[in-house]
Parts: sequence; C-alpha cells; structure tokens
Amino acid sequence: MAPNDFVLFPRMKKPLRGRHFQNDDEVIFEVERFLNSQNADFYNQHLHQVIHRWEKCVALMGEYVEKD
Repeated sequence: MAPNDFVLFPRMKKPLRGRHFQNDDEVIFEVERFLNSQNADFYNQHLHQVIHRWEKCVALMGEYVEKD
C-alpha cells in the first residue's frame, strides 16, 4: 500500500493522459509542474485519506483486501 498509488498517481495521470513525451526530462518537468501547481489543501486532504487507509489496514491486521 504505497500512498502515491492512492493519492497522487490517479490525479496526476488525468492531465498527462494521451500525451507523448520525447524523453524522461519532459515527463519529469510535467510531473513537477503538476505537483507544484497543487495547493496545500490538495496535500492535506489526500494525506488524511492515506491515514484512513493505513488505520483500516492496521485494524484489519493486514486483511484489507476484500475476499469472496
């Protein structure tokens, strides 16, 4: 359960979707631009989501994956 999988990556993928980059530097620039454009509320809100997921995982003793 990496926090970035739940918080940053899904939101970061939307503005990058469908774009083609010539090299790694272009990708790095766009990712940094996205991260720098977010306000403090963005990070505060999503940090609380990470905490909630962590608490759920701990409370369920690692059995956080729903099973049939």
